[in-house]
Amino acid sequence: MSFERDFAALQQMTAELKDYLLSDVAFWPLGGSSRFPRLSLGRYLLTRARLAADAGHAAEVANLERQGDQVLAQWPAAAERKAEQEFHTRLHLWETYLAERQGRYATEVAQRAMLALLLRRFPALAGTAAGQRLAALDTALKARLRPGAFVWEAGLEAAFPAEAFWFLYGAP
Repeated sequence: MSFERDFAALQQMTAELKDYLLSDVAFWPLGGSSRFPRLSLGRYLLTRARLAADAGHAAEVANLERQGDQVLAQWPAAAERKAEQEFHTRLHLWETYLAERQGRYATEVAQRAMLALLLRRFPALAGTAAGQRLAALDTALKARLRPGAFVWEAGLEAAFPAEAFWFLYGAP
């Protein structure tokens, strides 16, 4: 994990969050460049969670989180629409990955992590047809997941506890 890269991305995401929420774009190009990943609520929440694992910069991260939370609170309907749209897209990507089983689990499981973060922030998604599809995929994955070590970089475990992010602790 590169704190500097993730922090710079979160700064840019926070600065553009309002414009993103009010746009028709599902995956927003940050700063019009390819330096950062495209902004989506799932990517935003994942970046926040990754940075939360670095206790040495907690005050800096908390300040950006407060700013982002203010934007999300100001535009809740727009945030919910974006979350639902992204949830469907990421669910499709995750479902396709699980069906094809092409390896690279540690990389592809980021889709599932973003789905979990979207569900945490927007719990109404769990009651949708897409939320029910995810639950069915989880049941199937649990049946074939071999429990093991945390699949991402060391140091991130604190931000992704096994109870909520069980899919990050093993591989199919």
